[in-house]
Amino acid sequence: MTRIVKDHESTLNLVQDIADNAKNPELKAVGRKAIPHIRQHLADAKRIASATTLPDKATQPAPRK
Repeated sequence: MTRIVKDHESTLNLVQDIADNAKNPELKAVGRKAIPHIRQHLADAKRIASATTLPDKATQPAPRK
């Protein structure tokens, strides 16, 4: 879950940058429209991550043979 939270944070930062700095007004509008949805997904991912005790496979060492 940790990876999913980080991915959503990265996506939110990217889309916020697009919404603030894109030269194309249509692209800016798409970014602004997407931000609330990404924020909600990020909040959901954080809630799930805090409620679970399962290890994050991305941070686990490979099994020994």
